[in-house]
Amino acid sequence: MNAKEKMEKSRTQFVLRERYFATILMNLPPIEDKSCPTMWTDGRRIGYNPQWVEQQSDSQLTFSNIHEMMHVTNRHHLRRGERDPREWNICCDLSINPVIVSMDYKAPKGILFEEKYVGKTPEEIYDIRRNNKQEEEEKEDEGSGAGENQETEDEGESDGAESGQDNGEDNKEDEKEGDSGVAGSEEGGEENQEQDQKQDSGDESEEEQEISDSDPGQCGEVRDMKNEDGTAMSEADKSAAEAMTKIMIAQAARVAEQAGQMTDGMKRMIGELQAPTQNWREELSQFLQQYAKNDYTWMVPNRRYVHAGLYLPSMRNQELGNVVLVLDSSGSISDSLWNIFISEMKSLMEMFNLTLTVITCDDHIQDVKENVTADDMCELHPLGYGGTDFRPPFKWLEENGYDPTLLIYFTDLDCYSFPDEPSYPVVWASWGYEKAPFGHVIKVK
Repeated sequence: MNAKEKMEKSRTQFVLRERYFATILMNLPPIEDKSCPTMWTDGRRIGYNPQWVEQQSDSQLTFSNIHEMMHVTNRHHLRRGERDPREWNICCDLSINPVIVSMDYKAPKGILFEEKYVGKTPEEIYDIRRNNKQEEEEKEDEGSGAGENQETEDEGESDGAESGQDNGEDNKEDEKEGDSGVAGSEEGGEENQEQDQKQDSGDESEEEQEISDSDPGQCGEVRDMKNEDGTAMSEADKSAAEAMTKIMIAQAARVAEQAGQMTDGMKRMIGELQAPTQNWREELSQFLQQYAKNDYTWMVPNRRYVHAGLYLPSMRNQELGNVVLVLDSSGSISDSLWNIFISEMKSLMEMFNLTLTVITCDDHIQDVKENVTADDMCELHPLGYGGTDFRPPFKWLEENGYDPTLLIYFTDLDCYSFPDEPSYPVVWASWGYEKAPFGHVIKVK
């Protein structure tokens, strides 16, 4: 049985056993792709390496097909954002593999599975792993500093001891050096032998490395969905694709229910898939509302609806006061993230009738604009693209006598240079790390 026949057999079994999965698969045609190590999906199709498929057992292939389907139904192909693709694949696998195992499907050896991540979303797992890595790096830096201090002390003691040695002791040291030279040669021979062994297995290591890099879970990867012409999707395109995925899930659920295959567990899973993802925009809006008592006024019509001939009241800000927005313009902030955040802030400014003081900063302040209106936001562009330092904006505010009602800092939080906690509230709108020594962190997805 060749790879194509094997794939057809694996997909056909779902028609009898799992109508839900069978319906999803009908929307994901298989294509042969010898360039990939295992399987992949981008939400439009499922690619597979024929040689890899031929080497898999029926149960392993079944697991991988479900694995790829769940990447799609969980919309992993639309949710990565600016996250690292390989790490995103790892986190997606850690999120969905426990679900597949709980449905009594036999898991292949070596899949990514950790109990501590059961029930968590890929975004949550990504942040946990990233924060853990950050803490490990901090500990290593602390240990390295302590080691250097100890080494300096040891060198001082050693110099003092050597100065008191006589010629007889020097001769003994010479003998020891001669002995160590022989030992060094033996160790060098062992190292050369190990290098030869590594070279002999070089081809196998390169093949394993390719699988590890492209598909770290080794049972199917997820790739970003792109437009039909291969270009990157806009946020509007992604929203439309997400809506189509939800329709596909609803259709599959109806088919399964008509076949009497809808279990309570399946209903719960489908309900979770149909639920909207957390909206960071709404969270930021709600946080702004905590610091403002607003009312509506007919004196100034709402500009968002005038073009449609509708004269509705605008929101009048009574107590929000001076809000400062700091934009991280370091090299780790992409233009696409910048534009998305600027667009959403513009909408919030229109909603709250806000004017802002906007500070653009990487490792030093690049620009300061005062009395920025919603219409002015489109004129803001990233400047600098250097390192990251969070201290300059807070220092500038202090030196210029600013006491803002609220400060919003758009960043990835990938920096250790924080100022002392200020007297005013701070919101970190972060698409990266989730930890800050003070303030409230909102995850930008």
